[in-house]
Amino acid sequence: MYAAIRGGEVGVVEAMLKSGCSADAVVWRGRDRGRVKTPLLAAIEKGEEGVVKLLLQYGADPNSSAGYTLPIFCAVQHCGEPIIRILSEAGADVTVTDSHSRTLLMAAVSGGVHSHSVLSYLIQCMRRQDERWEVGDTFFYHLYHAGMRCEQQKRLTLMGKLFLQNGGSLRGYGTTMLHIAAALRLPALVGYLCKHHLPPLDVNEKDRYGLTAMDVCLLCFGRAHHDVVDFILAPPLSSSSSSSSSSSSS
Repeated sequence: MYAAIRGGEVGVVEAMLKSGCSADAVVWRGRDRGRVKTPLLAAIEKGEEGVVKLLLQYGADPNSSAGYTLPIFCAVQHCGEPIIRILSEAGADVTVTDSHSRTLLMAAVSGGVHSHSVLSYLIQCMRRQDERWEVGDTFFYHLYHAGMRCEQQKRLTLMGKLFLQNGGSLRGYGTTMLHIAAALRLPALVGYLCKHHLPPLDVNEKDRYGLTAMDVCLLCFGRAHHDVVDFILAPPLSSSSSSSSSSSSS
């Protein structure tokens, strides 16, 4: 069955299942790094959506812990939204954590998942379950270290806005989102936090080490990004000034 799954041969897999092969209990040691796998994990790794559906139809457990990882975590790392959604709708626990106490969203962030649809779907799953949405410390930690490993500013800015616009906490891990955005020199995210987020974050707020966002930016890189400095030093927009500007424009 393993070879049929890797080849995406849905018909062969279905014939084997009909003949009595188990969709769930079969576990073997794969050739790649000797990791214990189940048929479902093998199908997810290959991104075989049809085989995943078939295995679930024949009783594969979407929450099986028989393999080297849980199917839903495997899907987050290897697949797009469709397979994650299939597993979720089949009963996979989207609030589960791995051996490092990471939620699915944390694993996606630290694993470098780029897909906007995957991140959005995981956020919506967490909101529906109302489980550990105030992810605080761990999410901030993984967001920061994901940024330190790459220079994909657009992706990090998108992730930060996506998180905040869906009700995520602004503070965690003894710091704030503004500190992290300044440290990673993400001017678009800094501008959003200072100008567009309501209420705007206090640019003088200190983290657990007594540092402001400007201090963190200077310490991390030796010099601050000029756009980050402009946003941090600009006076906040008050409700009175915004109302007066709107009246003058009228």
